[in-house]
Amino acid sequence: KQERQWNPETQTVDYLAPEYGFYRLYNYNFSVSGSTKLYGMYRFKNPKAKVKAIRHVITPTVGFSYAPDFSKQKYGYYKVVQSDTTGRVQVYSPFEGNAYGVPSSGRSAAINFSLKQNLEMKVASDRDTTGTRILKLIDDLTISGSYNFLADSMNLSNINLSFRTTITQNFGIQLSATLDPYQVTPEGRRINKLAWAKGRPGRITSTGWS
Repeated sequence: KQERQWNPETQTVDYLAPEYGFYRLYNYNFSVSGSTKLYGMYRFKNPKAKVKAIRHVITPTVGFSYAPDFSKQKYGYYKVVQSDTTGRVQVYSPFEGNAYGVPSSGRSAAINFSLKQNLEMKVASDRDTTGTRILKLIDDLTISGSYNFLADSMNLSNINLSFRTTITQNFGIQLSATLDPYQVTPEGRRINKLAWAKGRPGRITSTGWS
């Protein structure tokens, strides 16, 4: 670990010599979740129709997780040090930079949610002995996020979107995007107002495809 201290002569924060030893850091959390599947089927009545049926599967998942505030003094993972001549202080951890990191600061009690969808179509086919085959229109369309009840502001996390489908037997496509649900000022600073208030789902912060 490496402690810090305020140096009144240089008026800077000094890093003391590292102390090597065996330091035990631990954390813990609690979580529970549940999910179900909802099936919807539409069958076409015309026996000569090329499309025989369409099936839609929705898989909602809801969970709850809790983690305590490991920045409390009783854990000893975080400390404060004077940071300038006005007497202001900064929070730091003597264990920063280690391979396994430092337990997070701040309590968290969050609802985690996701909604996964799958869409398939049964069509007539002379290639199959059953006379039909399954076409996957949407392999996976998922939206997920979380809401932290104990956060001081901006309780809602970023919204993650992903889409995957099969074009042919050996070719598929996968898309992903991350939405920031909060508004930003003209200067680019996030504020505690949802973008939905202006009729927008959010601001795209990253995308990916393969």
